Amino acid sequence: MNIYKTDLIKKLGTNLFLIRLFFVKHIFALCLILPGVSYILFFTILICFSLINLSLSDQVNNIGQFTCLANYSAIIMSPEFRESLIRTIAFVSIGIPLQLFAGLVCALIVNREFSGRGIVRSLFLIPIAIPSLVTAIIVSKMLFQFPGGHINDLLMGNYFLPAIISEPVNWYNSQFFSLGLALCAKIWRDMPISMLILLAGLQSVPKDHLEAAKTMGAGSIRTFFYIIVPHPNFIVAISAVLVLRSIEIWKAFLFPYVIAPTYQVLGVLIEYLYHEARDPGQTSALAVILMALILIAKVLIGFITGRVERYLIKV
Repeated sequence: MNIYKTDLIKKLGTNLFLIRLFFVKHIFALCLILPGVSYILFFTILICFSLINLSLSDQVNNIGQFTCLANYSAIIMSPEFRESLIRTIAFVSIGIPLQLFAGLVCALIVNREFSGRGIVRSLFLIPIAIPSLVTAIIVSKMLFQFPGGHINDLLMGNYFLPAIISEPVNWYNSQFFSLGLALCAKIWRDMPISMLILLAGLQSVPKDHLEAAKTMGAGSIRTFFYIIVPHPNFIVAISAVLVLRSIEIWKAFLFPYVIAPTYQVLGVLIEYLYHEARDPGQTSALAVILMALILIAKVLIGFITGRVERYLIKV
């Protein structure tokens, strides 16, 4: 028994020594990140606590009265929530692969060495330099406004193409076209972020691996799928893009609100409940539900990417 106690004390002392050594070695870095981490944690806890408190109280009839899960029940049972949830799931399911694909194509282009690569990279960064509201208004008013708009003019033969339609099309009356346009605008706006993350993953693959594959006669496609994709750093970059873009698309508001206000997604429904219905309780309940959906999506993406990584490493 005394031997076990002695071993336990030795292990505890060793662990305490390692912890102390870690803090002594990284004290400067810890002092630099501590203010930022404290700031984020403080406001995250404050906002989450206030949000949950509002979602569990009646803010319309009796201010602050505890209502348990009445707001959640009212939200889940409402047809507006079910329709918005279906649209949001479709928005996310289509948007995440497209965002990954667009970022990957642009990253592969700028990763190659050619004359003017810096200029091309700068051009690819233009979308993120334009404010989202400006982008949404330009896309909405200039391209798809009714009865004018460049798309209608193009299809009616007012430019260089022959006339395909005889009357202008009201694109906003179509759920498919209006939400599709909002999704395309958001993908274009957020593409540079995905491109930069994936570009960092591409450049972290050792050059000697690529040169060895080229020496052995592997083409660009085989090198990409057998050397670049299985590399742990590139898988981490893909996972980061999937998680970050998933969060952004789940809580998408501005582009659907400006371009497709008739067909609400969850982010637009939150705005409607707060400003139009004037119900902070149900607004907070929907926000908590949206946070839960984002966390579930994050865990699911992490699980899938982890399984894929283990499979690729095994292969």
